[in-house]
Amino acid sequence: MLLLPQLLFGLSKYIFNLAHLDTEFLLLLGPFLMMAYTYFRYIFSGIEHTEVLNKQNYRKKRKIAVKRSLLVGLIFFIISFIVKGVPTSYDEGIDLIALPIIFILLYFLFELIS
Repeated sequence: MLLLPQLLFGLSKYIFNLAHLDTEFLLLLGPFLMMAYTYFRYIFSGIEHTEVLNKQNYRKKRKIAVKRSLLVGLIFFIISFIVKGVPTSYDEGIDLIALPIIFILLYFLFELIS
């Protein structure tokens, strides 16, 4: 049973050449990988929206997901605008606009998948 983790670590060390990474980085990466696994397992299992049984309920949930995504994206935009201030260059303007759009798309995708 202990051979599998050692084999996976050895294989990943061989493929990704993890010799140059710090031990602290690898140790801190563990909890985030566990949280990501739990989150994605929850999302892909579909247990969040168990009451969707027909197309009408699906459309209603999809409209709610779109509204929720836009609202959260707007809040993200406002907070980033407050933190960063008025953009002074083209790159800052793109950063202020593009990050909320990407956030909205990813949030909607996760809502739609679940």
